[in-house]
Amino acid sequence: MKQLACLIEVTPESGSLGRTALNFAEACAEQGIGLWIFFYGEGVYTAYTGCITPTGEPDVRASWARLVERADVTCVACVTAAERRGITAAHVIPGMRLGGLGEWTDAMARVDRVVQFR
Repeated sequence: MKQLACLIEVTPESGSLGRTALNFAEACAEQGIGLWIFFYGEGVYTAYTGCITPTGEPDVRASWARLVERADVTCVACVTAAERRGITAAHVIPGMRLGGLGEWTDAMARVDRVVQFR
């Protein structure tokens, strides 16, 4: 199985790029590509359960929560970036977790390709 690592540094609310990252990840998963996704910087807000989606707008976090339920998808939010923003492990979408840059480095060494959304 092909493996892909994604570095996501944008929030779901940061225009179309956050939604594009999700669409890309969903398309890869549908094609049977294993995903290792790392949320970094402002991207950690994607994993944060404390954000509320305004009425009438698509709930991107709910879509990420469905995606992470797949066995071939791993989602990790940078623990340092999360802590700087007041996000703890208790505030992370179920199925996602906090982790360090060392894990990201290891993932990049194991995958076939790396994609960044910034």
